[in-house]
Amino acid sequence: MSDDDHHLPSSDPQRDTPPSKDEHAALQRLGKRVKEARKDAGLDPDPTPEPGNTSGLAQGLRIGVEFVVAVVVGGGLGWGLDHLAGTGPWLFLLFSVFGVCAGVLNVMRMAERSLE
Repeated sequence: MSDDDHHLPSSDPQRDTPPSKDEHAALQRLGKRVKEARKDAGLDPDPTPEPGNTSGLAQGLRIGVEFVVAVVVGGGLGWGLDHLAGTGPWLFLLFSVFGVCAGVLNVMRMAERSLE
């Protein structure tokens, strides 16, 4: 196919010109009405909830996961450093405590945000 085959026929002048201002405004009004009708019918639920509008279950799961991840990352770093340095369980224990502290700090920050 040549490039000319992709263009619309020139015998229809409406296809080569952009819509007029009135047509554009009418199309925008129609689009808004369709969007509202779909939302009213439940076809287009809002995919992005507001940041402060999360359920208690979601917040609880997030707090729990963040706490566990902080402890695991701290313990993992300590274990790795112990393995490299040959210091036994001391760095593992120290970094596990750091992980617990970081987890508690994250929980406190999230609790403050949820009260605002």
